[in-house]
Amino acid sequence: MMTPEKALFEIIEHKAQKQPYWFIDFMQDALYAPHLGYYRNDRIKFGKEGDFITAPSLSPLFGKTLAKEIENLLSQIHQKNILEFGAGAGHLASDLLNTLGDKIEYYFILEVSPQLVAQQKATLERLCPLWAHKVSWLYALPTAFIGIMLANEVLDAMPVHRFRISDNQIIEAMSITVDEAICRPVWLPAPFELEQAVEALQGDLETPLLPGYESEYCPWLTPWIKSMRDILQEGAVLLIDYGFPRRDYYHPVRSEGTLMCHSRHQSNSDPFWQIGQQDITAHVDFTAVALAASEAGFKVCGYCAQGPFLMSLGISGTAIDAPIINTLISPAEMGELFKVMIIGTKSFTTLGFRLQDDRVRL
Repeated sequence: MMTPEKALFEIIEHKAQKQPYWFIDFMQDALYAPHLGYYRNDRIKFGKEGDFITAPSLSPLFGKTLAKEIENLLSQIHQKNILEFGAGAGHLASDLLNTLGDKIEYYFILEVSPQLVAQQKATLERLCPLWAHKVSWLYALPTAFIGIMLANEVLDAMPVHRFRISDNQIIEAMSITVDEAICRPVWLPAPFELEQAVEALQGDLETPLLPGYESEYCPWLTPWIKSMRDILQEGAVLLIDYGFPRRDYYHPVRSEGTLMCHSRHQSNSDPFWQIGQQDITAHVDFTAVALAASEAGFKVCGYCAQGPFLMSLGISGTAIDAPIINTLISPAEMGELFKVMIIGTKSFTTLGFRLQDDRVRL
């Protein structure tokens, strides 16, 4: 019987025969191929038994603190709904519901993985039995929505182009070929749209990207944000992810890009290892997010690192919680690498940017 790994590899091998099969196509298949890709298969992904730990799975403190900002935002709109994208193991939904309770009318989760839906339902029944009835699962965006949209570690899982600056300044992109049952990268001239996009982002940089520089570009940010603005009649979007403003993202020190893979709490930089059995991510260009939001008609209401954001909201706990709080807010841990951005249909009054608001850096 063919293993899921072998079945996924055969799909990729078949597509790679029809060149060009760009890295972005490979990443899409490796993560989202129906039933076989990393986020569509039955592999345990979150927690100690999975591949990585997210902030909500560390402690309820993250969700309880975040609830203060969400309650504040909900007070400024007419319906008290939340829509969470990719809710992981369901810990954040449980913590928000347990904290806000009847202050939330409906809690929607948009999830592409049947395995994760089952895990989320089990988590909610175990940790949030009083409020689990408020949760409904979606498999596509609704036609209209009023409320708060929440995306915690979602943008980093969007497929990206890999590009390289060549000696003659021609931008090239990675294509994939299969040789002796091994996926290998091949550098070919980039599609025109990617070449234009990289040339445009270079205009925002203090120093030009030199020959040999490799990095990523995500074309999905703009259409994803536009799709939210198209349906969001009133409300805000809270984005939390690891990333940088553009000048930091494409800084000379990151000459090999930000692409990372995660498996069993170990990180590596080889996306062609254990295809479909490891996560593949790239950091987020938050300047691109802000530009896409403004272009779509959103207001950028605030942006800063996770540490000062949570401290602005008054994160606190007992002495036992001190190590967890340190992990969440310390610049050496999650506090600086993870960023928080709120965009809205209007200029919302926020609480989380009182200590620091770095919109000027975007």
